[in-house]
Amino acid sequence: MPVLPTLLHFEEDQASAQRIADGAGMARATISRHRFPDGELKLRLPTPLPARVVILRTLNDPNEKLLELLLVARTARTLGANRRETFLAITLPLALPAILASLLFAFMSSFDEVTATLFWLPANTQTVTTQIMAMLQFSVDQKINALAALLILGSVILAFVALELGRRLSADERKPRGNST
Repeated sequence: MPVLPTLLHFEEDQASAQRIADGAGMARATISRHRFPDGELKLRLPTPLPARVVILRTLNDPNEKLLELLLVARTARTLGANRRETFLAITLPLALPAILASLLFAFMSSFDEVTATLFWLPANTQTVTTQIMAMLQFSVDQKINALAALLILGSVILAFVALELGRRLSADERKPRGNST
């Protein structure tokens, strides 16, 4: 049975940490913080830590809280949190929709950059957009119409695949996690 990730949070983030942990099916642990009169800071993490941890820290006062966040992240790695497992199990699934959307937008905007492509294109190299432009210089051919139709169809199919993938990923995130028998 896989070990659930632990949500590490500070005392002032208690309410939001409870909602996030309940929604994600995670264990929850509090990071204790003590500020000494001279301004130094003592942070105490619960031990032992699992290999997968998520750190919750609001950054409404970023100058002070960013240092705490960096200290906690480094200490969590020292106490056993695995950077690779955490990335693969938590960060990548959360970032995957944004990564796929950016790839889709990069693909779509590449057809709009004919001028830049012509300027930077190495000799004896052709891209789809420069090939279309070369075919349009002399006459409108049926090949151009077919290629344009295929590009439009491919773009629409790609957009629908991305939409369906996003729906499935968000549906998976909404399923309750926990022990199933």
